[in-house]
Amino acid sequence: MLTISGDEAKQTLTREQLIQLADRTIKTQTPWTEGEQVFLGVSAQKLLETVNKPAHSLKAYALNDYWATIPRDDIKKYNPIFAIKKNGDWMRVRDKGPIWVIYPLSSFSQLENEVLHSRMAWQVNRVEVLKE
Repeated sequence: MLTISGDEAKQTLTREQLIQLADRTIKTQTPWTEGEQVFLGVSAQKLLETVNKPAHSLKAYALNDYWATIPRDDIKKYNPIFAIKKNGDWMRVRDKGPIWVIYPLSSFSQLENEVLHSRMAWQVNRVEVLKE
């Protein structure tokens, strides 16, 4: 479901492995949903720890080849998640799944932040750990 690559071998995680790694829930509003939503997923920090690269930036790629860089500073400040569930349901491709990068916009009063919005890639299926 998610392929992680970097300067070492690729690692592919199944949905079952991702749910076991899931360590964070974010309750937030987004520009693409109505009202507050509850997202469950693997935090960027946890994902980096899993591949032993705790202080790196990430590049998330969508099924349509859209990509967004999640800077190391964002990971430290916001710790966005790679959401696999929304409101208790698995994320489907037609509903921005299988994985959607979610920032805690409501917690930081960032609902109108276009830069963060551009980093909230959906339909993510691979992530690259960037060299620093």
